[in-house]
Amino acid sequence: LAEAPGDEYVVAHNRLSGWTGMPSVLGWVGHELQWRGDIPEIWRRREDLERIYTSNDPNEVSSLLWRYGVSYLVIGPHERELYDLTLEHEQWYATFLRPVFGRGSLRLYRVSGH
Repeated sequence: LAEAPGDEYVVAHNRLSGWTGMPSVLGWVGHELQWRGDIPEIWRRREDLERIYTSNDPNEVSSLLWRYGVSYLVIGPHERELYDLTLEHEQWYATFLRPVFGRGSLRLYRVSGH
């Protein structure tokens, strides 16, 4: 899953990976630091997630999603707030990803081939 990294013990953060057991690109940064130490991979993944949610280049986004083996892109309240997503940017994902779920404020986009 690609979902925004969260803060420790905030139920609304990393909810889909936590509830489903599907791995995410990056979970709670504080826990990653606690268990893995301050390794460059944590910060690289955080920057890559920011690019996934803020880039206007579908090739860049697709490449990053493939790099991490992402099957679903998550857009919910946390992603909207953290990355200041506009409705136009959210709808833009449907030009190269397949919308597969939408209810309330949650949207899931399927990455083709995964």
